[in-house]
Amino acid sequence: MCFTLPLIMIPIILPMLKLDQSVVVVTASKKLLTSDFFSAVGGEVNHRVTLVGLDESEVFYSMCMGGKDTSYETDNLRVNVVLAIQQVPKKDPKIAAILMKCTSLPPFTVDVKVRTGLPIFDFTACIGWMNGALHLKIYKGYF
Repeated sequence: MCFTLPLIMIPIILPMLKLDQSVVVVTASKKLLTSDFFSAVGGEVNHRVTLVGLDESEVFYSMCMGGKDTSYETDNLRVNVVLAIQQVPKKDPKIAAILMKCTSLPPFTVDVKVRTGLPIFDFTACIGWMNGALHLKIYKGYF
């Protein structure tokens, strides 16, 4: 079993939301995330899915999208990610959840959660979900 794309969570996230709410998918590059990726996981880009790309983030590009940097200032990237997501409600006020599609973004999910108050789904949540199904533990209460 191989789970390499957090987009597989879209068909799970959308039914959790009200019918008039949407999820924002944060990706490295909005222009490179085509509808084929969504079709492959049983989803589609429509009125309930808003895309936000980090195409304009020089810090992200320099490290993760073919730039030549081998390190980056984490705080600068954190600011870029949070700012990109904070712009979303202006474009789509129906946002009720966030899916961090890019595998480089989980270190910033807590920052986004603090700033937005929205539920955040990312690659680590996807892995935890799969791991929990495969490696069951005896239930001893929630905490």
